[in-house]
Amino acid sequence: MKQKLWLTHTCVCVCFQAEKKDEERQEESNTKELDTEAANILNDLQVKLSTVLDNFSAVFAKSFQNRINSCMRQMAEILYQMKGPPNHNTAEAEADTTLRPLMEFLDGNLSIFADICEKTVLKRILKDLWKIVLSSLERTVVLPQSNDSLGAQLLTAAKGLSNLKGGAEAKTLTPKQCIIIDAGLETIKQYFHAGGNGLKKAFVEKSPELASMRYALSLYTQSTDALIKTFVTTQHSQVHDGIGIRITGNEKIKPDRGKSFKV
Repeated sequence: MKQKLWLTHTCVCVCFQAEKKDEERQEESNTKELDTEAANILNDLQVKLSTVLDNFSAVFAKSFQNRINSCMRQMAEILYQMKGPPNHNTAEAEADTTLRPLMEFLDGNLSIFADICEKTVLKRILKDLWKIVLSSLERTVVLPQSNDSLGAQLLTAAKGLSNLKGGAEAKTLTPKQCIIIDAGLETIKQYFHAGGNGLKKAFVEKSPELASMRYALSLYTQSTDALIKTFVTTQHSQVHDGIGIRITGNEKIKPDRGKSFKV
């Protein structure tokens, strides 16, 4: 793993040094007059170098996806064993217990990253790992039976609440488990912020992954009827002109009119 990290870091550092030199040239261009064509070339080069750095970091962080998913499955097993009524007084300690597989993985790897990587490179990797951790937590632990669509998330949460009311075994979260995950989120945020040495608080708080996670948790606070009503409303808003033609933002061609079917 160290060899892979060293190779990736070397590639990133080469690009980083090139980006730094390009920035220096751009600073010089502020004091020296350059023609428009030369200035545009320098600007374009800087954008391309920054993109390459981001891509290298994303690919490297993505290589840990399976291991992070494995940590999340272990966390889910621990969390689902925590039964009983919600208790804010014990939530933090229970969150620490739940997060142990993830924290052991992060501690073991980020210490290596910190020793080898330059600060700029490290922060890029931290940003990508933050996104992977939050997304995996949502898909594996919070809404494990749903896919990425809003409708599936709503129906998953509604199904879980219905199971709880009917006495069946629920594979979704109880109120106690939601409080534990919420406390765990605070721990993860503080870990990646690292007392100011890691990610900026503004980046963490405004990240789409955190917003999505909070929304997913909020589904468990709603009644089954409210979830179904929201699902129906969102589905209706996605039907073009109410005539059964579903249009998404990515579709350039409208599909054919939907046909009726029997269940």
